[in-house]
Order: sequence, then C-alpha cells, then structure tokens
Amino acid sequence: MKRGTSDKLPPTAASEYTPKPWTVQKAGQEGNPWPHARIMGSNGDCVCGVQYDKDAGLLAAAPSLLEACQDAVEILRSQRPVAEAIDVLQKAIVAAETRFVYPISLATRSANFRSRST
Repeated sequence: MKRGTSDKLPPTAASEYTPKPWTVQKAGQEGNPWPHARIMGSNGDCVCGVQYDKDAGLLAAAPSLLEACQDAVEILRSQRPVAEAIDVLQKAIVAAETRFVYPISLATRSANFRSRST
C-alpha cells in the first residue's frame, strides 16, 4: 500500500483461512517420501504438506505471525510506543523459529495486547 492512499488496511477474509492454531503432524521420513509432515488446522483440515522439518514450524506459525503483524499495526496506529510493536513482533518471530511438533501459542501475548488496547 502506498503511503497516503489510506490510513486503513483492506478488510481481510479471516473466516476464509483454516482455523488456528496450526500444528505440525509427522507424516513420513525427512527428505524422503513426500510429505514428511503436514500442517493441520484446528478443524482437522490439512493446510499443506511439507518436506523438511525446518519449514514445517514456520508454516505452522503463519496465523500467529499474521496476528502479530496486525497487532503491531494497531499499536502503531494508536500512537503507542514503537517499542510495544517491536516486542509483539519479536515474540512472534521467536515462537515461529522455535516451533515444530507442538504449537507455541501466542495467546498470552494476544491477551496482553488486547487488555492494553482497551
């Protein structure tokens, strides 16, 4: 989005996404037969197949990363300290980088953000 064109992001169709949290489910051996893991939505639907462990956690973290970006935009728009937005994003990045079989929930972060914004 170009600067100055709008102060609002276009609405998202969040209801069209597979429900979160997304988790990693083992499916085969790494690098050998495809897929090695599946990314599963909370409704049991398979989001995608993944060949390598290192990619699975990052893909499973996608909904939390999106939420962190949305939270950071809200923080910045409300003219709260930039450090708050950086903190939200850093926590999401750490969670995405350390995630594998069991999801690392950012629910606490989200609850903290929402309680500060009210």
